[in-house]
Amino acid sequence: MQHQTKREQQKRRQFWIEKTFQNRVIWHFVVIVIGSIFFSQSITVGFIKLKEIFAPASQVLIYFSNTVETMVFSRVVEILWLPMLVSTLLGIFLVLVFGLFYSHRIAGPLFNLKRTMRRVGEGNLKATMKIRKNDEFHDVEESFNQMVEAFHRRWSDIKKAVGESTGPDKKKLEKLLEEIQLNE
Repeated sequence: MQHQTKREQQKRRQFWIEKTFQNRVIWHFVVIVIGSIFFSQSITVGFIKLKEIFAPASQVLIYFSNTVETMVFSRVVEILWLPMLVSTLLGIFLVLVFGLFYSHRIAGPLFNLKRTMRRVGEGNLKATMKIRKNDEFHDVEESFNQMVEAFHRRWSDIKKAVGESTGPDKKKLEKLLEEIQLNE
């Protein structure tokens, strides 16, 4: 029998835990990256085309020296630095904006779950979780609400059983129910 270290025990063995959710998140980020690349390249090509339109023929992006195959690198850098800087800054801005909105679709339901769990913990057995249509974690919402409903049914069964009970333990059970004081 091998003894595992704590670190080995804590290693995640299965990376696809919630395949649907994880695939959706990965797909969103792939779209962001592809969109950012396309956006950056479009801005760069646009700047180059504008430079060709408004600049004399001697300032074309790529021109050749006397040996035909040697490109003058300093000219390329001179023409490309501004469009690359602008496209990079705009790309970063767009990723930050998208990240904010997408993270809200994740953080909002988690906040809602914590708030609803607190209400149930305070004794409100009719508290349910409601998630907006475009947010993530609808499966968690459904499972949580089913759990609360099942707990409420069991609690009602307990109260009914205590009410129907007879004998010396009835007073103890009623006192215990009063101490718990759930808000139904």
